[in-house]
Amino acid sequence: MKDYEIHKLIEQQNPEAKERLWQRIKSELDLPDNPPAPAPVAAKPKVWRRWTAIAAALVCVITLSIVLPLTLGGEKIRFSDFEHYTVARLEQNLEDYFLSNNRDLLVVDWYDIAEEVKTDYGHINEDPNDVVFFMETIVNNETGEILTLYITDNRTRVDILEIYHTGNNTTSVRNVSVKYSSDVLYTRAMFEYNKNVYYLNIDVGNAQERLTEIIESMLP
Repeated sequence: MKDYEIHKLIEQQNPEAKERLWQRIKSELDLPDNPPAPAPVAAKPKVWRRWTAIAAALVCVITLSIVLPLTLGGEKIRFSDFEHYTVARLEQNLEDYFLSNNRDLLVVDWYDIAEEVKTDYGHINEDPNDVVFFMETIVNNETGEILTLYITDNRTRVDILEIYHTGNNTTSVRNVSVKYSSDVLYTRAMFEYNKNVYYLNIDVGNAQERLTEIIESMLP
């Protein structure tokens, strides 16, 4: 891995994470506060061995920060990308699954009018008990709408859901803050309730009012 690629990886982290990464690497490799500048391979071949060690340490730190579960005492967020989770099918819909597992989570209750229901969950690779998200797509037989619901806990961020965090429009539904974004094809909404975050996507552009109705029906 080239030195400028390593810098790029570090700079892509948020300020707090970036500082932690540099401090971790400096403490393990005895680096100065300012990272060394790139050097030609032919002139200083030892530089590349040094940066290889830095790259290994960086990959280790980033991997640990992404994959390992967080301690329960903090407010830290863990981020999961597609390389670290596996998507598997649930044989039950979300409502039945949550009832059978004593999970008090919200759902979109279109089951009686659904043309099709597909329910999946994402879990950390090799650990099906470490659930990253639930996902259910329902086709409304009466309206033809296709709605997808994702659910995570409030300490987990997932790569495929980052677009929901960019919404600039907010409203309140039963005293719950909801963030919206939309384009000509889709409308998205996200909200937090009882330490879980709900993400909704409907295949209708500029349908904030419709999603507001759906969210209102979800809330107790």
